[in-house]
Amino acid sequence: MTPDEYRDLRELFLEVVDLGTAERSRLLAEKCRGRDDLRQEIESLLACDTELPSDLDGSSSRGGAKGLPARPSPIPQAVPQADRYVIERELGHGGMGRVLLVYDRDLGRRVAMKVLRDPAADADQTARFLREARATAQLEHPNIGPVYDVGAAGAPFFTMKWIRGRNLEEVLASGTGTWSLLRLLQIVQQAAMGVDYAHSKSVIHRDLKPQNIMVGDFGEVFVVDWGLAKVVAPSSGAEESAVVAGGGEPDASSLAGAVKGSVQYMAPEQARGDAGAIGERTDVFGLGGILYRVLTGAPLYSEESLEATLESARRGDVVPPSLRAPGRAIPHELEAICLKALSRRPEDRFPSARDFHEGLQRHLEKVHDAERRALEARQRLQDAEKLRDELRIAEELAKELEKKAQDLDRELSEAETVESKSALLTHIEEGEAVADRLAQLYNQTVTAYNAVLSIAPTDPGARGALAEIFHARMAAAEARGESEVAAFYEGLVGQYHDGRFERELRGEVAVRFETSPPGAMVLVSRYVKKGLLLVESERQVIGATPVAKPLPRGSYLAVLKKPGCADVRFPFLLDRSPAFEASVDLVPA
Repeated sequence: MTPDEYRDLRELFLEVVDLGTAERSRLLAEKCRGRDDLRQEIESLLACDTELPSDLDGSSSRGGAKGLPARPSPIPQAVPQADRYVIERELGHGGMGRVLLVYDRDLGRRVAMKVLRDPAADADQTARFLREARATAQLEHPNIGPVYDVGAAGAPFFTMKWIRGRNLEEVLASGTGTWSLLRLLQIVQQAAMGVDYAHSKSVIHRDLKPQNIMVGDFGEVFVVDWGLAKVVAPSSGAEESAVVAGGGEPDASSLAGAVKGSVQYMAPEQARGDAGAIGERTDVFGLGGILYRVLTGAPLYSEESLEATLESARRGDVVPPSLRAPGRAIPHELEAICLKALSRRPEDRFPSARDFHEGLQRHLEKVHDAERRALEARQRLQDAEKLRDELRIAEELAKELEKKAQDLDRELSEAETVESKSALLTHIEEGEAVADRLAQLYNQTVTAYNAVLSIAPTDPGARGALAEIFHARMAAAEARGESEVAAFYEGLVGQYHDGRFERELRGEVAVRFETSPPGAMVLVSRYVKKGLLLVESERQVIGATPVAKPLPRGSYLAVLKKPGCADVRFPFLLDRSPAFEASVDLVPA
């Protein structure tokens, strides 16, 4: 940023800082026309409501612009390496440290600078602060913000990448619909890979939570705030040094003393202060806590008091995500991954952050495969529906040609010559061609629907269509008296139907008897085939009229009896019709 650009930025900031929202927006639109970068900078500064330095030498302006009240500046008096760094504003602060946005004159870019919150910090605090800087500087990974510079002389500091974006907690709290579960899981995965790299360098984070996962405006994901990091010996796992700068205040999220970290996402061994048990799987627990927040929309522990929350953390009392958020459709496999990471005993968790990442990856690959298969099934179903439309047209044409051929056949006598039957022969040939095309389309259509089911075996569209096609073939075979063919297609209908043909396949027909006057007892007997004869079986009582009862298909004899009235006997046939009704007027005996 040039001095002129910086002056423009400061002057416009002071001009709009105390305006109302509407007036500020109007003036920014006017002053920043064609300067989107300037407007973004101003709005970023306004969001923090901080004071800009008066010029590029880093001196702080104590008074406001003419006519504006003076504001206290959050920028510290002691500026590390003021000849190189221009401090613009504070980005945030913790128990011991504060993070500033500074302009690096040597590199010509903005960076984040972390300094001690108390300029009068003692030697022990300063040493811990520098240990944090050096531990973070060792972690060169795409998902860990790089450290650019460390200063130990005078006011200690270190600079690192300025991440433009929000932390994961802010993303989740925003409730925006642009963050799908898939996208959030990918963020957790990237964080896990950063943590796994830190473990490969014998560094344990110890304070993993959504607030410490930064999501950049361009898709970057960084694990930040390594102030509680613990460096362990690579071979034995024994602690070499504990980097505890920047997080020691006992508030609603962290405790000082033996227990350090954010209580709402703390592993049981960490909550108990068991330093010897803290290791890589402690961070795996933290990653599980972040996944829990993503799945449920709530922190892992949220008791009414800090002590109650800490006690829950010590016991490892984790409510399963599906019970914590019953209104959310949490995939069973994701819940299992989450609960494994949050196991009370470290040995029951994923062995490493990479294993946790791979568990999520296997789930995502299944989801991707399922989505791909669903898309392919939909495309194949569309192709099958087009073939079925052609099949319907061919079936209608075949019926028309068959009817015309039957009409012509009746008009022509046996005595006439072949020439006189040319019209009939033409229709027969057309009918044969259509029949061939019909057979071809039938096979193609059935094959196309089966292709859908090979990808999505339970697809209701494909199963229902096949059931209808086979049912039509079954009915046509029955009409022709081809019982074996009908039985074949009936079996196929039973394989694919969705319940629409249940009663028909069971061979039942809804039978209803009514009499006038009512109250006649209805008895029915079924005719069964014995050899070449139909023999009446034993009669069964249906009930008094009006009465309804489902009966299997077949031939029956009905007998109606009522005292004072003549008995009525009549046969009836139950075919594939869905219902049969009989209404009888009784006569006096």
